[in-house]
Amino acid sequence: MKLWDEEHLWSEIKIAEDVRRDYMYKFDEALQSYTGPAFRRDKSEGGELLSNVYESIANALPRLAYHRPTVRVHSGVAQMNERLHWPLTRAEAIEHSMNQWTKTNAIEGMLRIAAVDYVLFQAHLLLVREPARGYIPDAVKNAVEGGVVYHPRAYVLSPHDVFFDSLAQNPEQRRFTGHGQWRDIDELIDEAGNDKAGGWNMETLTAMKKEVSGKSRQSYATNKTVRRNDAYIRYIYVPSAVADPGLEGVRGFHGATFTMIARDGESVAKFARKPMPYYGPDAGPYLIFGTYPVSGTSYSLSTTMATRSINEKTDFLAKRVWEEAKNYKRFLAFRKDSGSLAKQIKNIQTNGLLALDSDEIGKALQEITIGGIERNSMNALDTFSVLRDRLTGIDSQQRGAVAPNATATASMIANNSAEQIGSYQEKVFQEGVLKLLERAAWYFHEDSEAAIQLGSKASEIAGLDGESDFWMFPDPEGIPAEALEIAIELDSMTRGGDVQRRGALMEGAGFVQAMASNSVQFPGMANWEAMAKGALESLNLGPLAATINFNQGAKQLTPEQRDAALGGTPGADRAPGMNGSEAGTGGRFLRSGSSAQR
Repeated sequence: MKLWDEEHLWSEIKIAEDVRRDYMYKFDEALQSYTGPAFRRDKSEGGELLSNVYESIANALPRLAYHRPTVRVHSGVAQMNERLHWPLTRAEAIEHSMNQWTKTNAIEGMLRIAAVDYVLFQAHLLLVREPARGYIPDAVKNAVEGGVVYHPRAYVLSPHDVFFDSLAQNPEQRRFTGHGQWRDIDELIDEAGNDKAGGWNMETLTAMKKEVSGKSRQSYATNKTVRRNDAYIRYIYVPSAVADPGLEGVRGFHGATFTMIARDGESVAKFARKPMPYYGPDAGPYLIFGTYPVSGTSYSLSTTMATRSINEKTDFLAKRVWEEAKNYKRFLAFRKDSGSLAKQIKNIQTNGLLALDSDEIGKALQEITIGGIERNSMNALDTFSVLRDRLTGIDSQQRGAVAPNATATASMIANNSAEQIGSYQEKVFQEGVLKLLERAAWYFHEDSEAAIQLGSKASEIAGLDGESDFWMFPDPEGIPAEALEIAIELDSMTRGGDVQRRGALMEGAGFVQAMASNSVQFPGMANWEAMAKGALESLNLGPLAATINFNQGAKQLTPEQRDAALGGTPGADRAPGMNGSEAGTGGRFLRSGSSAQR
């Protein structure tokens, strides 16, 4: 039986969702303590905001998603790095397109939401192809097939809605991945009616409308019910499925997507539309990643979940110490028959004095304490607090508390240990962001209906006087994206990354200045230009290295001579709309005021 048979696929989905609920148990507890009853200060439903959940998020977000990511793109294919007849190299064009895409798609806020899921459980992202948003000039629309420009668009999916192959022992073995989404059934029926080529089953949609009409949905965050005509639609990607045999093996098509609607209390489900070919990178539309891999399953384990037990014990002991401190009482006692002392005390209005009839109380005031913090409780709390700090990577210094008796060596060791854990979390998250950007870059190289405005910075580099209406088109007939050997370097999205980047630039500038001076004073002693470029490469400043030229004579070249040196035609107009070179870099550039032929 094929996986994409209607009945079989539905049974697989139900099992996958049951497994997900088991894994989500502790995540839901953490989420409730952050946004649930505790967040709403609902004492009847238990607990206050757990400090460890807040600490995990507050310490992680500045490290993971402080800034919008910016990228630098290189390619192992020489033609991608040559200008030839182009105002930009193909690698440069993809770099500018990606940096423009992250800006126009507001990816910064989206990654912050993904970072919270990543800290608590694991991140779930979806990349789909949609009509481009915002203003698109007519010249650009006319240059693409069908007159509609498409862009990749990324979404954050709730961990409660994503499901995947429960038998997969690692992400590469997943035979299917999908997610559920609530949709207004009337809007869905209207969309399906306007999409004549979409293969929608109008009979199934109409029957679903009767079933959900007048029903209410419960809000997870507020526990309130809202009356809506919503249906829960499941979208599934099966990489091995073939929706159209005529597209099997065709460049850009990988697997198929399915749309299902459950009926009769989810006892059965029907395909809401026919299987559709998936056009996109071969990795598929879903991107799921977490901090720590777990052997034998494709689920990940976050630091928050991994340390949940020790955090709960530490919280329990902290509450116990707090209760003991709250019950602590201190009094001053005196004997009733203490003569003049008793007469003086009668005129003092205070609740901190006790008159006792006891021979054990002398004639002077005596201090009496009741309750208080037990030494054993404090010792246990200190022990578990140290263990929690070591496991979570959030030490006392990061919380703003420094032990007065800690040595410099001890503090350095603790900081290094915490830094390693935090750096690993940052590295894994940035690897996930890189994969998202690589998949988005696929569309800007392959999709014939994708075009993106590169911005004023790119047009300045291209010699177009900073015009903002500078557009890049893909290269669907050139080298396949999978063969480009593209390497995307992600500038750090953290606050500390800014300082590191500026430091590397200053250090690189010093190397270049020293090597340039040596090239003038000792021209035949060494290849100073190569040494300067090597130094910049080691500092991860490859694009800056490519601009170095110690040949002073090059500054005297005329514009025509410089064009000829770059492989172009002397004096040629570098306006967009040129055809691609025969070497295979492909693609087109376009000003919105000009026209281009496909």
